[in-house]
Amino acid sequence: MNDNFSDGNFTANPAWSGNTAEFEVTSANQLRLNAPALTDESHLSLALTLSTTSEWEFYVNLDFNPSGSNLFDFHLMSDSSNMESDHNGYFIRMGGADDEISLYRKSGSSETKIIDGADDRVNLDPVSVWIKVIRFNNGGWKIYSRLENETSFALEGSINDQTFTASNYSGLVCDYTSTRSNLFWFDDFGYNQPPKATELNIVDANTLTFKFDGDLLGSSAISTTNYSVNGGIGAPSSAGIVSNNPPTIELTFTNAFTLANGYDLTINGVSDTLGNSVSNQVLSFEYLPFATPDFRDIVINEIMA
Repeated sequence: MNDNFSDGNFTANPAWSGNTAEFEVTSANQLRLNAPALTDESHLSLALTLSTTSEWEFYVNLDFNPSGSNLFDFHLMSDSSNMESDHNGYFIRMGGADDEISLYRKSGSSETKIIDGADDRVNLDPVSVWIKVIRFNNGGWKIYSRLENETSFALEGSINDQTFTASNYSGLVCDYTSTRSNLFWFDDFGYNQPPKATELNIVDANTLTFKFDGDLLGSSAISTTNYSVNGGIGAPSSAGIVSNNPPTIELTFTNAFTLANGYDLTINGVSDTLGNSVSNQVLSFEYLPFATPDFRDIVINEIMA
């Protein structure tokens, strides 16, 4: 499933089906709900055969604060092409009474919340969010979200559930009142990005830590050959995962950083669990540690307003 609507349509390559008359592709190449001003639901679906480990990623923009009456569902797995019908599978809900992003299991007409996302996560007007879901081959699920003003994905929750393992379709449902029938936008379905390193910290003259915005393949994350610092520092002598949520890496170097020198940490080859790899990402830093003052040093420890 890959569609960023750059071809100006949603009826070919790939072909979405459903309430096609109630959607359009805008001049900005985004899918938009443009339904009659009624209280109703509208859906689209895609035929989709899943691999053992699967990842879904998409962008949603709602030009209103979602609620129990105006919300968005994305059906990750379904045995029916009609996303509004009774069917079996799993779906993400954005909105609801708690303004959250959560995972539900659907069994016919029954809906069971199995991952309860952070309350008030999407209590915004308007709200723009990227959502990423990973299903692992052991039945594990993880949900991530990233708001437009954020630089990395946040974990909404995880669970193991293998009630349903087969799927024929994925698709979306817009649930709206008459004043919201044209205020849903979508983009970048299935366009997965490689993991990104963020928040680099200098622990001491030989040690760095930094975070990644998604799950990592552990063997690639601890390979010292995937990291290098310029200025004569070179590859680290060791690399380890010190936290898993979010993945946090610690690098130890034999050669020490020099005071007030600027450096570039280059990351290459670290991959996520689906094989998306970092390609030459550079994080710049300067070694400026706090130190004990010497004679004639001036120390400012407070600035009065």
